[in-house]
Amino acid sequence: MSEQLFQFDLTAASTRPERVFPEEPLLSEKDCERYEQSFDTYLQELSIQIEEKINEGDRWQLDIPFKLIPSLPEGERMRIIEMALHSSKEDIQYASISLIQFAPESERTRLIEEVLQSQNSDRHYECISLIQFAPEGDRTKLFEMVLQDPDRDVRRRVFSVFDQVPETERTRLIERGLQDRVSSVRAGAVFMIPIAPEGDRTKLIETALQDSDRVILCTVFQMIEYASENERTALIEKGLGFSYGAIRRRALLEIEHIPEEERTKLLEKGLEDPDEDVRKKAFLMIRHAPEGDRLRLLRKGLIDFDDHLPIETVELIKSLPEDQRTRFIERGLQELDSDIRIVFAGEIEFAPEKDRLELIETGLQDTNEFVRNVTIENVKSIPEDQRTALIEKGLGDCASVRVAAARMIEYAPEKDRASFLEKGIQDTVEEVSLAASCGIEFAQESERTRLIQKGLESHYEKIRLTSIKSIPHVPESERAQLIEQGLSDQRTNVRYFSINLIHSALEGERARLIEKGLDDEDSDNQYYSLKQIEQAKEEDRTKLIEKAFKSDDDVLILKAISLIKYAPEKDQEALKALAREKGFAIPTSLEELALTTPLYKKADQEDATKAEGERKGFFRKVFTKTGSGTTLLGRELRDKVIVRSIEPHTLMTWKEAFENREFWKKKGFEIVPIEPIVGVKSSKKGIEEVHVFTRVIPGPSIHVWETHTLLWNDEIEKQRQAIVKGLTELQIEHGHLHKNNFVLYFHRTPDGKADLSKPPMVYVIDFDQAVSSPSPR
Repeated sequence: MSEQLFQFDLTAASTRPERVFPEEPLLSEKDCERYEQSFDTYLQELSIQIEEKINEGDRWQLDIPFKLIPSLPEGERMRIIEMALHSSKEDIQYASISLIQFAPESERTRLIEEVLQSQNSDRHYECISLIQFAPEGDRTKLFEMVLQDPDRDVRRRVFSVFDQVPETERTRLIERGLQDRVSSVRAGAVFMIPIAPEGDRTKLIETALQDSDRVILCTVFQMIEYASENERTALIEKGLGFSYGAIRRRALLEIEHIPEEERTKLLEKGLEDPDEDVRKKAFLMIRHAPEGDRLRLLRKGLIDFDDHLPIETVELIKSLPEDQRTRFIERGLQELDSDIRIVFAGEIEFAPEKDRLELIETGLQDTNEFVRNVTIENVKSIPEDQRTALIEKGLGDCASVRVAAARMIEYAPEKDRASFLEKGIQDTVEEVSLAASCGIEFAQESERTRLIQKGLESHYEKIRLTSIKSIPHVPESERAQLIEQGLSDQRTNVRYFSINLIHSALEGERARLIEKGLDDEDSDNQYYSLKQIEQAKEEDRTKLIEKAFKSDDDVLILKAISLIKYAPEKDQEALKALAREKGFAIPTSLEELALTTPLYKKADQEDATKAEGERKGFFRKVFTKTGSGTTLLGRELRDKVIVRSIEPHTLMTWKEAFENREFWKKKGFEIVPIEPIVGVKSSKKGIEEVHVFTRVIPGPSIHVWETHTLLWNDEIEKQRQAIVKGLTELQIEHGHLHKNNFVLYFHRTPDGKADLSKPPMVYVIDFDQAVSSPSPR
C-alpha cells in the first residue's frame, strides 16, 4: 500500500453545471439540494463502510477502502487514518502508513514522528517517502530523526527524499551522513553532494576522500564535475596520488570536466602510471586533450600496445587531426583479432577522403566476412564514380556481404542502380533479395515498374510485400496494373497492402480495383476494399455499395451502410431502402436520427414479447468487460434518468470531471460536456459499488452519426478532441474514449424537434473505468 492514492477534494465549493442541456432552465435550488444531500448521505455511509472493512482486519481487503479514504471529508478522513494507524493488527498499521499524506498538513509531522518512534524498522522504511508531504519547516527535523535510526537500510533510504530538505540544511546533513558507521549510508550521502550549495561541494568531496572504503572513494570522483571548476584539477591530482589503481582510473575519467589547458599534464602522469589499466584509461582519455597535444600523447601511449591494440582505442579516431587518422585505421585493420578489425572498418568514413578508397579495398580483402560486411557500408563516403566497382564486388561476395552491398545500391550512380537492383532481387538468398527490393524507389523512374514486377514474381512473400509498397514511386498511369497484380497474389497480406494502395491509382481505375477487392476470399480484405469507396469516382460508388449489400457478412453490410453518405445524393434513399430490405434499421431522416438513443432498444424488444401486465418498469444491462451495469428506468423516468452501477473510486473521478464547470467554460464549452450526474445512492454490495443517477442524453453516439452523415463532422470532432485534451489536463484517464462513448445533443426547435442548423453539443459518457492520476494534498 506504499503507492500514492487518489484524492478528490469533495469539500470544496461545488462548481457543478448550472444546467444540463442548452434549452433547459437553470437547475433549481431543490435540484442542487437533492444532489448535495445524496453525496452527503453517501459519504457518511461510505465512512462507516470503510471503518467496518478496516475493523474486519483483513489486510488483503484494504485496497478499495484505502483508495476511498482520501475522498472523505477532512474530519472523517483524519479519524479513520488515526484509527487504522492504531489498529491492533500490525499489518493494518503498516498498510496505513501511506495514508498519512492525506491527513491535514498540520497533522502529518506528528503522525510521521509517531511511526518513526515505533519499534518496527519496516514501518520507518515505509515512512521515509512521506517526509515530502510534511510542512517544509519540519522536514529537516524528520530527516535528522531518520539519520539516528538503528537500521542501516532506513538511514540509507532517507537520502531518496533529500531534495525535500531546505538547501540551507543540506551541507550539515550530508556531513552527518558521511560520518555514518555503515558504508552504504555514507555512499548515499556522497550521491547527495550535487544538490548541496555549490560553495560547499568541494569541502564535502574532500571530507569524503578521507573515507577508507575504496568503493566510496571511487564514487566520490563521480561528484567532481559538480565542484567549482577552479577546484576540480586539484581534486583529480589528489585522486592520482592514491595507492589504489581503481581510484586513479576513476579520477582520470573526470579530466573532461577541468579546463582544457590543464588536461595534458594529468594525462601524461596517467600514461606514466605503473598500473597498465591506469595507463590504458589515460590513453582512452587523450580525446579530451587539446588538439595540438593529442598526436604526441597518442605516440607515447601506443608504446604500451605494440602487440595488441585495445578495441576501445577506436574512440580516439574522431578526436585526432584528420591527416593522422589513416595510419591509425590501417593499424586497426591489421590486428589479429577480427572483432577489432570489424570496429575499425566502421571508422573508415572518418579518414581523409583521399584515403578512403584504399582503406575500403583493404577491408574488402579481409578473410572475415563481417569485416567485409562493415567495410562495404563505407561506400557512401567516397566519390560516386568510385562506388560502382565496389558494390559490384560486394554483390558477388558471400550472403551477408551481399545484403550489405544491396543496401548500398541507392548510393551507386543512378545509371547503374537498376541492374544492381535486378541482380539483388533475383538473388537466391531471401535477405539479399529483400534488401534490394527496399531500394526500388532509388532506381530511375522509368525502371521502377519493371523492378516491382520482378519483385512480385518472387516466391518470397516479404519481397512481394516490399515491392508492392514501392508502387507510389512509379508513374501514376502504371500503378493500377501493379496493384491488380498484387490483388491476385496467393497471400492475404500482399493482397491487403495492394488494397490499401488503390487510392494511389488513377481515379478512373479505382472502382475496378475495389470491385476486385470485394471479390477477395478473405472477409477482412473485402472490408478494407469497401473502405476505399470514397476514393472512387462518385458515380461509381453506388454500384460498389450495392455489391457489398449482396454479401452475407453483416459487418460488411454495416460498413456499406456507413458509406451511403458518400454515394450520389440521388441514390442514397434507394440504398437505404436496400439496407432495410436486408433487415437493418435505418432512420428515415437525420432529424429522427438526431433524437435517437439506443439505450432502450433491447428493453423494448423484450417487453414487446410480453403481456401488458408482465412488462417491466426497468431493464438492467451488465457491461461485459467491467461487470458494472446500467439500469434503465421506466414509466415517468424513461428517457430522463438511468442508473449506472460502478466502483466508488471511478465515481470520484467522474465527479471531479463533472464539477469542473469553470474549467470547461475556459475550454470554450457552453455546457459541461460530461455525462450529467443527478445524484448517488449506496449499493447493497457496500463498498464495492455505488449507484449513480445520471441524465439520459437523447441523441446518437458520434460513431452512429458519422455512419449516416457528414453533417457537422468537423465541429463534432473539434469538440471531441477538446474533451479528450481537457480530461488529460485534469489528469483523468477515462479508460475507453472510443466514438461510441461520445454522445450528441442537438439544440431543439420551439416544437421540440432537433435543430440541424446548429452543431450539436458533445458529451462523453461511461466513466465506469475512469481513474485519476495521483494528486495528494
